[in-house]
Amino acid sequence: MTSDLPKASVAETLAHEIVALKPGGLPEATTRKCEDLLIDVVGLCVTARNQDYVASALAGWDDDGPCTAIGHRQRHRGAWRGF
Repeated sequence: MTSDLPKASVAETLAHEIVALKPGGLPEATTRKCEDLLIDVVGLCVTARNQDYVASALAGWDDDGPCTAIGHRQRHRGAWRGF
């Protein structure tokens, strides 16, 4: 495979699209579903924060940085070197 890597990650592309949205620019049902999903994701992150697999994943980050993990105080770089 000789293709080049994308210039932006999927998460970065999604973040740019979300930031570009104007308030009220989505249908009410879509806005509500996004709010519900956000609550679910945050709840799962907080609930799982003390699980072994989360500790293992966090141990894969060895540098301090500006990024946070929901439910944890320490900050990390955005890149993960776990594998």
